[in-house]
Amino acid sequence: MPELKPFPIIAYEAGSEPDPFGPGRLEPERLVATGKFAPDFNRPREQLENFPLESISFIGLVTKNKNKERYALVKVQGVIYQVTKGNYMGLDFGRVVDITENEIILKERVQDPTGQTSDWVEREAVLQLVADAEAKGGSK
Repeated sequence: MPELKPFPIIAYEAGSEPDPFGPGRLEPERLVATGKFAPDFNRPREQLENFPLESISFIGLVTKNKNKERYALVKVQGVIYQVTKGNYMGLDFGRVVDITENEIILKERVQDPTGQTSDWVEREAVLQLVADAEAKGGSK
């Protein structure tokens, strides 16, 4: 048998840095909010803002009332949620602006992706209807 070499012991000396193993919750960095698209950090966050948009699946559509108001059914981690225009989803302050037969359209607010300023900008994100909900993270 080959001889096993011992691994070197390296001390972790972070000093004032946050504990990487601590129970602290990750929050978006709160730089000075500038620009007309700056998010409201004092607004209570909604449940679906705890998940990355990529982990949320659009699985169905429900039409309610005489007004034909549309509600999207989304699934994340095996739980189904109902969303409508005005609800927030995803980690980038995404707000639902429209629900069609095949997609949920959101406006997300992110800090300037060029990194040249600390201004916030708006971008569009789309969740497509998943044809086979069981194929994308369905219950087992």
